[in-house]
Amino acid sequence: MVPVHRQERGNRVYLVKDCKDCGTSETLISGNARVYNKKRSLMSSALQEGRGKKSCKINCSACNAHKVPSMVFLDITNRCNMNCPICINNTPSMGFTFDPPLNYFKKIFDHFGSLNPRPAIKLFGGEPTLREDLFEIINLAHDAGLRVAVITNGVRLADPDYCKQFLDSGVSVRLSFDGHNRRLYTDLRNSPQSLDSKLKAIENIGRFGKEKVTLMTMVAKGFNDHELPEFLDYCHSNSHTLGNICFMPLAHTWAKNRLSSTPERITSEDIESIIEQSVPGGKVEFLPAGILNHFPSLTKHLFKELPSFGGAHSNCESITFLVSNGSQFVSISNYINKSAFQVVENMKEKEATLAKRLGRLETGAVAGLLSGLGLKKPAERLMINASIAGLVLRNADFMSIFSSRGKFSAYFTSMKILGRIMTGTHPFRAFGRYSKAGNIIQVMVLPFEDKTNMESERLKHCPTHFAYIDPATDKVRTSPLCSWPLFKNDIMSKIAARYSSSKNNGNSELKDNAALQNK
Repeated sequence: MVPVHRQERGNRVYLVKDCKDCGTSETLISGNARVYNKKRSLMSSALQEGRGKKSCKINCSACNAHKVPSMVFLDITNRCNMNCPICINNTPSMGFTFDPPLNYFKKIFDHFGSLNPRPAIKLFGGEPTLREDLFEIINLAHDAGLRVAVITNGVRLADPDYCKQFLDSGVSVRLSFDGHNRRLYTDLRNSPQSLDSKLKAIENIGRFGKEKVTLMTMVAKGFNDHELPEFLDYCHSNSHTLGNICFMPLAHTWAKNRLSSTPERITSEDIESIIEQSVPGGKVEFLPAGILNHFPSLTKHLFKELPSFGGAHSNCESITFLVSNGSQFVSISNYINKSAFQVVENMKEKEATLAKRLGRLETGAVAGLLSGLGLKKPAERLMINASIAGLVLRNADFMSIFSSRGKFSAYFTSMKILGRIMTGTHPFRAFGRYSKAGNIIQVMVLPFEDKTNMESERLKHCPTHFAYIDPATDKVRTSPLCSWPLFKNDIMSKIAARYSSSKNNGNSELKDNAALQNK
């Protein structure tokens, strides 16, 4: 455990580590100190959680004290058909092959399927589509009542027949796509031809998919950071296929001998600034994604379940929304009458008021009467809908949205929207029905910590974990996503050795398959 402190210089934030053995070192963690601190201020109460308690020692392989994750990543193989030099999750970088049998995954799925709430499952690699028993793994997860997404490079989805079978399995797709710069795929991915396969995969998903694909887009300074305007235009032109976008700053995790040069470090705030410059009219504001579950009463309606990144540290994942104006994406801030940070402050006030009112429905004579008449749930729903409608009325800039219709028409359209929200329609759908702002996409920035910028403060709040079966105890364990690389090689090599009797290229263990199929 190394003492750290943050230091600001020239509107940049550096993480300074004071190691008694190695001396003092520093790493850039934010390219915009003003925005970095604004996020921390917004969630200052959350950052107070855990003060005075036992500190995090980043010793995840020996400690299982973290809260139950809302999102679980699961390595199902480390074989890959790209083997990018910047990746630490493939066979060449790890030095062994990881391909556990089906019973390994069944035990993990049964564990998470028994929890309430159940976390979302992301199948990870390597490249998951290289497992010939991938669909059996997916079925095991579904049998346990778990929602499943597959994070794929998309190369195999260029095959129309496989793509259709893949989509028919009922998974959500998270596709790695870094834009159209072939030099990036050559230098950082060592696979220039993969760009053509990815474009074909997106085309196939558009043909066969019922659900939009989420793009996982790595941003590297000097490679594709300057091309984000064209990238967003491409996403808009293909919005019938492409949904949300997750931008990831290139994490410096690779071995030094795997790249001929080292790209300059890029931070979350750098990417946020580039996106703002890429969107016509600017005004793009990113909020900490962790703020989303600080409004449990309001989110009962806004989300079917709590967002996966809810509760995350203020300087981890960040989120904004872009809206199609018919020809391109613009910031949702064009359609609100105050800053996004002020909207959140309004939500805090509304949440506090709503929580008190909902509390009154739980006790007292009125609560008993409503329960007796079967009206408790409808009353609760009406209160929530009214609160959301009030927030929309207070924060939406209706004249900007409907300015082309004139004041009279804009007023009555606004009343229709509020009426729909009062009766339970999601605000985005309500606006989409009456305006051109029907295509709203979520844009997130997902920063990945590496050895030089890792902070225990961020890990303590992490709702996103990797899961595995501890080879020493045979119990399901988890590790916060960013600390997993510190332990994964040791743990995964032991897991691989345990199942080394498999003779089917690691795709399955025949005896385990037969036993499962006979159940």
